[in-house]
Amino acid sequence: MRKHNRPLSHQIADTACAQISSLFSSHGCVVNPVLRDYGEDLVVQISQEDYLTPCTIYVQVKGTRNLDRWERGTYFSYGKLKQSTVSRWLQSNNIVMLVLWCINTQEGVYGFVPDLFEKPGLKSKPPRSFVSARIPKTSILNKASMNKLGVRALLRWNLIQCRMSEANWSMLKVGMATYDTAVEEAVNAGLNYLSILGILTQEGKSEDPSWRINSGFWSDFESLLDQRLQDRFQEQKWSPTEAFDEAFKDAILIVVVKRCAEKSGSGAEYSMLHAGTEVLEALLSDLMAKCKEKVMHLLESDPTLTRTTSDGPMRG
Repeated sequence: MRKHNRPLSHQIADTACAQISSLFSSHGCVVNPVLRDYGEDLVVQISQEDYLTPCTIYVQVKGTRNLDRWERGTYFSYGKLKQSTVSRWLQSNNIVMLVLWCINTQEGVYGFVPDLFEKPGLKSKPPRSFVSARIPKTSILNKASMNKLGVRALLRWNLIQCRMSEANWSMLKVGMATYDTAVEEAVNAGLNYLSILGILTQEGKSEDPSWRINSGFWSDFESLLDQRLQDRFQEQKWSPTEAFDEAFKDAILIVVVKRCAEKSGSGAEYSMLHAGTEVLEALLSDLMAKCKEKVMHLLESDPTLTRTTSDGPMRG
């Protein structure tokens, strides 16, 4: 009878999935393998404080025996991801996490989609078959980082749930009559400016319009909010509440500045940044309050969650 050797790459992949499944399970999460591989290997329901949360993440695992192979300065670069799969991830409302995992040291690094990809590269002509992901060295995945990963996932999950609720699409027209003329003019100028930048779309009658936040805004905002929150914690001088509030303002300002620069970057447009950012903060204030309420008790109950490290994972 002829013997068939199993490819080493398959053995490494299965070992990596098994080790990561064990890691999540040991933290109280529910882990289910994806029977048909469409780009995800595991479906994980996050647990916090011994309770299962509604937060579910889809995990794509890339196993290796040596992380050094993928190291590029301050990040790890993995360049064997199908463009069709990445495009589907970017268009999804699901939380997708990519893990680069060393089976020898039994730890690795992770990142959330869409943080890992340069969007312009995905629209290259002619389209590429594969794209690269950049995973920060600081996003370590091991037993010690599981609580922090859970909070980051819950932050994103709550943002997604809040923004998908029609109740949270309501805009500033409620209460506009209480503004004096100068304030109303400033609000309208900010709304129109955000519309020019492609962040808002006007709906309804011109005399009584409503404004919808465009879907393209959310991926940038969610990634930046998570990133700036980690940055604030690394500074170790902010309370969890202060860190969240400052990260929220930072993320909005960065998105608006970025969109402004993409349009033309003229001085006249930059003069509208203040009005635009203030309006956007007002539009998102209720959503952020709900999201903040859901994750703040976790941050305040575990001080280790508000500390980050610049050390990369161990090599192996």
